[in-house]
Amino acid sequence: MLAFSLAPLYWMLVVSLKGGKSQLISGNPWWPGVQFTLENYARVVGNSDFGRLLLNTALVTLVTIAIVSLWTDPIGQSRRLL
Repeated sequence: MLAFSLAPLYWMLVVSLKGGKSQLISGNPWWPGVQFTLENYARVVGNSDFGRLLLNTALVTLVTIAIVSLWTDPIGQSRRLL
């Protein structure tokens, strides 16, 4: 079960470390290969909107957690009293 959970994360990491067309070349997609690059990460961090997008993601996450917590806590408390 753990392998099924971690396999997509490992695959995303391997693909993110491959550069340009090496992502499309046939071969073993699960192996990073000899030439890996951090160019994809540098491009994302170098993007001028990265900070704003990260802040937006954090804000949406926090608001969602707050809404779910406020919605489910009374339900859980009422079921405990039954």
